[in-house]
Amino acid sequence: MPLSHVVLYLLGSLVFAFIAGVLVWALVEWGDLSMNEIMFTLTSPLEGTSDSVWLEVAAWCLPVVTVVLIAYAAICLRTKGRVRKIASRAVFGCAFVAFVVATAISWHNFKVGNYLKRMVNSSTFIEDNYADPQTTSVTFPEQKRNLIYIYLESMEITFADKASGGAFEENIIPNLTQLAMENVTFSGDTGQLNGGYALYDTTWTMAGMFAQTAGLPLSTGIGMNDMEFQSSFAPSVTSVGEILQQNGYHNVFLLGSLASFGGRELFFTNHGDYTIYDFAYSRAVGEIPENYHVWWGYEDKKLFDFAKQHATELAAADEPFNLTILTVDTHRENGYVCAECPTTFGDNQYANVLACSDQRTYDFVRWLQEQPFYENTTIILCGDHTTMDSDFCKDVPKGYGRRTYTAIINAPVDPVTSEARTYSTMDLFPTTLAALGARIEGDRLGLGTNLYSTQPTILEQHSVDEVNNELMSHSTLLEHLLSVDTGLKPTIKTQPAGERGGAYKVTMDATFDETNVDHVEFRVYKADGDRSHIDNFVCEKTGENTYSANVLVRNLTDGPGEYIIQAALVYKDGTSQGMQQSVKETFK
Repeated sequence: MPLSHVVLYLLGSLVFAFIAGVLVWALVEWGDLSMNEIMFTLTSPLEGTSDSVWLEVAAWCLPVVTVVLIAYAAICLRTKGRVRKIASRAVFGCAFVAFVVATAISWHNFKVGNYLKRMVNSSTFIEDNYADPQTTSVTFPEQKRNLIYIYLESMEITFADKASGGAFEENIIPNLTQLAMENVTFSGDTGQLNGGYALYDTTWTMAGMFAQTAGLPLSTGIGMNDMEFQSSFAPSVTSVGEILQQNGYHNVFLLGSLASFGGRELFFTNHGDYTIYDFAYSRAVGEIPENYHVWWGYEDKKLFDFAKQHATELAAADEPFNLTILTVDTHRENGYVCAECPTTFGDNQYANVLACSDQRTYDFVRWLQEQPFYENTTIILCGDHTTMDSDFCKDVPKGYGRRTYTAIINAPVDPVTSEARTYSTMDLFPTTLAALGARIEGDRLGLGTNLYSTQPTILEQHSVDEVNNELMSHSTLLEHLLSVDTGLKPTIKTQPAGERGGAYKVTMDATFDETNVDHVEFRVYKADGDRSHIDNFVCEKTGENTYSANVLVRNLTDGPGEYIIQAALVYKDGTSQGMQQSVKETFK
């Protein structure tokens, strides 16, 4: 058998082995994720991903690829003729079988069938149950309360002991259990913890935050592809951030990782104009050393220290504030062990990390309760989703309803029913506003229900399985609400505009309604993901549906380099709308 044929078998085997290795890693790391979650992550900016993720992928794939290479080296050195042919085909066959088996298991575990179902099946469930925040009256009291909203990464009531409503023999989160029991978790007179179900497309961090702030699931959809090239995130959606901003609140988002990861920065800046204090900010202002990086950025110990500083500064201003915080140490897999993590649970690393988060959150809440601004501040603690750790909950009975941790502290209202509520994380949208003393027309926003009211939630009218099945189907309304596709798909071209260089002519062909448009502009920003330096170039209409502008490199904030060019419509009322397609260009 010629060596050229062996090389072909080798390349095929390497491809199949590599894909199988990646799939096995994904099954171990992302075993509880759906295809929608994976697609959203893959089509969102990946800047800020923990370095350990890429090392884990390499750790799974490298041994498999090495075995294949060694096998073919042995075949080439020690065999020839018919034996070489049989041996090459055998290794290729093994790699192919590994690929097929890994693909089949992944298809089942990642619910690829459900993902395809959404593409072909339609449902009006969301249309039938959606309360549009844009047309629903929300009235705030004259004296507005501050809000401190803490997303506790992967925190769920499952981690408590059985007597408290959890699923473990020993309570891993005793302090959070105490806080919930002392305050409101909508458990009625049961004396146990209660939390929200994370429904379909609300089960990863960005989707969990989206559900709790906008009352909707986050379907990846076509409009979410290439998120890093978009100027808007679900522009038709109204969330907590906008409602608070419209009522005079200063919104702040604090996190220890890069906000750009997963579209978080885009969402929070688009919906409520949040001030972002993330890992990049802390490095830029010297809060942490420039070369400092652990886990996803910096650990939660620093996060809560910074939170105290920001809360104190915000309270000193003359406007109500919303300080939203996202923890990260309890992220999959096994979490991050900081220098002060306890060893209460021996070699069970994830349990120790959860216990550490439990204590840190409790200490921060107790600190808040000692501050002068606490009297006029509502605190909400909620898990962003249930944990994705692959094996930590493997012994939890299948009949146990795993729910996110929830506790509302120091709200000016009380639940009107003594019955335990059955709710999802989407119900936190209107409930958060009610916990600030706001009155909501009809007590519903998005797919969420104000849990302080008597209005039944969707899960009190339908089972979790029924609702999940409906959310798996395509919804025309949801597609519209989540889409960043404005229908404006320009064709953008660039060409040098001078022999000496340094000048480029950018042209665009696009059709749109010009009625309320003041002007068209090109937005030029660095292709490395930094949106802090954006240069705008007003276009001239040079023909029917054709616009152009000259870009002078010397006028660019960051000088020569690779840039993203995006066209935008600027309306007469000062608002703007970015067009869907963008291009990359290297300006010299």
